[in-house]
Amino acid sequence: MAFVRRDLVLNSVQQNAQQFLARHRAYELRIQARGIVVFPGEAAEDSVGDPKRWSDRLLTPPAMCRALPTCSAHKIAAMELENAPVGKLFRDRRDLPDEVRKVPFALESVQLERADTRLLEASGALFRENDRYWIPEIYCHGLKFGVSGGGRPRVVPITKLIRDRDGA
Repeated sequence: MAFVRRDLVLNSVQQNAQQFLARHRAYELRIQARGIVVFPGEAAEDSVGDPKRWSDRLLTPPAMCRALPTCSAHKIAAMELENAPVGKLFRDRRDLPDEVRKVPFALESVQLERADTRLLEASGALFRENDRYWIPEIYCHGLKFGVSGGGRPRVVPITKLIRDRDGA
């Protein structure tokens, strides 16, 4: 039997949970129940075909990565139904050219007015850091936003900034 250090396992679980929450909740630091249900379902379905490589996991890391765009599309569709003004802003941003749909961004580049930003910030769909704006990763995929300069979005650091700013 192989020896497994408990502290390493717990640290890994904690990091995975932190990444999951940072990617699936909006910037108001809440996650909806349907997000918790849809994600494991999508990842589980995709994990089934890869049992040998990840025999110690129910949800494989690649399947979890591939599930995020589907979850994002569900989140966007739900937001469009539940909040018509935000839905319109989302639809308008999807029509922008690919080279403009990058985070972080300046308001002018994505054709947003100050009133629009207040609405999106109140909905947890926008965060301002200095003069640059970010969209949570759970929305980025559905809105087809990428990251300026490539790479991955700074989801955990931004979540920490918000938590510190709001005193949570």
